[in-house]
Amino acid sequence: MNAITNVFGKKRDTTNPPALKRLQDHLDLDRGIVKQSEVISARIRQIKTDLKRADDLQIQVQAANRAIAAAEADDRYHQRPTRDLSAERKALADIENHLKRASEAARVGHLVLDKLQADTEALSRKRAELRVTRDTLLREAAIEEAESYMGQYLAAREAMIAVAHKAFGALLAADTITKEQRVGVFQGSGLYQDLNIPLPPAFNPNPLGPEAAQRARNEDLAQVGREAETLVNALLAER
Repeated sequence: MNAITNVFGKKRDTTNPPALKRLQDHLDLDRGIVKQSEVISARIRQIKTDLKRADDLQIQVQAANRAIAAAEADDRYHQRPTRDLSAERKALADIENHLKRASEAARVGHLVLDKLQADTEALSRKRAELRVTRDTLLREAAIEEAESYMGQYLAAREAMIAVAHKAFGALLAADTITKEQRVGVFQGSGLYQDLNIPLPPAFNPNPLGPEAAQRARNEDLAQVGREAETLVNALLAER
């Protein structure tokens, strides 16, 4: 296991992430509102069911009354004894008893339905407000998550650059011989100039100015040259 894999094997810093805590508290609040809305919605559905049942039973009572009245009228019209309608009247009484209970439930439902619907609208507005804030908190938590990797990232970047110095230094030694002695083919040592491991602003709060950055870049390239020279000397050293 090399220096870079050792770096990535380390745990990131997750000590006291305040932005994440704010986001989680915010989401908990939103979930609480959702649960309240679900409870209210269930009550509204039940009230509407009660209202429909009362209406349906009222229609059944009216239909039963019409049927009984029609039977009585038919018997009288034909001047015959009124038929036995006790079963129909018993069925009507049963429906009326159901209607009485359903009407009471519907009456109570009517009293609170408007208030429950107003509560639903208020909770919906509150969720809309939370959604606006949520995006800001989500952004802050994402930045905080990135910053928790800063130690790992900087160490890995430093290790990668150190390895690149040595690897491209070796390639530069080979390419120098290829250029001067026309031996073999170039191995791509010049590609080191394309190496760029970016530093996010959060990881680099005091960036170098243009001139200082160029000096640092020149020194970085010179380090590749020194690695090449060191390697050649080591390979040619007497044993």
